[in-house]
Amino acid sequence: MLLATLALRVGKPVERDELITAIWPDDPPPSAQATLRGYVKRLRRVLMTGAGEEISAVRATDGGYVLCLPEDNVDLVRFRRLVALAAVRRDVYGELPLLQRALALWRGPAFVDVSSPALRPGVVNTLHEEYLRAREREVEIRLRLGQYGWLIPELAALVADNPLRETLWYQLVLALHLNGRQAEALAHYESLRELLADSLGTDPSPLMRDLHQRILSGKPMRTAC
Repeated sequence: MLLATLALRVGKPVERDELITAIWPDDPPPSAQATLRGYVKRLRRVLMTGAGEEISAVRATDGGYVLCLPEDNVDLVRFRRLVALAAVRRDVYGELPLLQRALALWRGPAFVDVSSPALRPGVVNTLHEEYLRAREREVEIRLRLGQYGWLIPELAALVADNPLRETLWYQLVLALHLNGRQAEALAHYESLRELLADSLGTDPSPLMRDLHQRILSGKPMRTAC
């Protein structure tokens, strides 16, 4: 929890009170300040070079501590940098590999093994939203490049994990349609319609309804990037 809180703002001081709240969100012990110093010492020992020499990775400041590591040592920083680089590319062939490098840094949900309520739901939900936006853009490009069959199982898994994310449903239905699996595409649209009605009391978006009508009418589809 200490490392996660510091890593979120690598290179920037984090107040002791904030660190204490992250570690003991409900009832900090009277010894919290001393125990925090002990945790910092332990963390410094963990962050050692291959030669066994301790590095000053966690430094004390006037009011707290700062994680002093190159920013590229933190996956989140690398992810955001790669996504930003991808966003300014003018061609999908240059954008796609940058997005894929960024997404490859994710090995599971953010902070899945960090139990601090201080990081949930705000921080975790924000990071998950960043991941999904990058993933949706990567899928959008791959749809344009004709990778329909490869994308279907990936999108099915993403929809299962994010059932109210309509953009993913749209991409799944579109991929099925472009792959010649119209019956499955229509069945998934119906599943989405029922889910939205039961969960939110709403209908699919106009964009989703337009896709549905195009599938029913047999109109050709184009993917946009």
